Amino acid sequence: MEAAIRQIRSGMSYRKAAAKYNIASSVLNRHMLKPDTRKHGGPPVLGEEVEALLVKRLQMCGDWGFPMDCMDLRLIVKGYLDQRGTTVRRFKNNMPGSEWAVSFLRRHRQALAQRLCQNIKRNRAAVSGETINKYFDNLSSSIHGVPAKNIINYDETNLADDPGRRKVLMKRGTRYPERIMNQSKSATSVMYAGAADGTLLPPYI
Repeated sequence: MEAAIRQIRSGMSYRKAAAKYNIASSVLNRHMLKPDTRKHGGPPVLGEEVEALLVKRLQMCGDWGFPMDCMDLRLIVKGYLDQRGTTVRRFKNNMPGSEWAVSFLRRHRQALAQRLCQNIKRNRAAVSGETINKYFDNLSSSIHGVPAKNIINYDETNLADDPGRRKVLMKRGTRYPERIMNQSKSATSVMYAGAADGTLLPPYI
């Protein structure tokens, strides 16, 4: 909206600005005539500053590998209100409802998004890109001069009971949301290998 208003003030027509920023021309006209136009509805319960801080903390938890879901968000808000001694009548026992969580995500949809996360263990999350690059540097010198038929790439797929994936709150644009956790489940391993000359070894289950 702010960018469209600046373009109009610079000489762009309402119709071009509406098409460029996907905003109705009537809305642009209203904001041009009344620059102090406020958003519909009442102010957020926590206030804009507290909500902005909460968004940053949710993003930080996601970056650390311990993302929160909507229930965690509601419990955090309840704990915050209880510690401040504030009572919000629209919340039952200061516990926001699921509708509030949906509205919160809608207000901050540019910063947060709900995604299904992939569960990984702590030791796997600790592997950095630098460690991987160093491994391949050492590997290239180790296999120098080795025949292709003797270079075998081995991998394993673990078919385990899924402990469950849930939607968590992450920074918008995160491609692979992950949640660090340890689990112990029965599993079936499918192991397979292939040589550098194209020979495939029989799989092992």
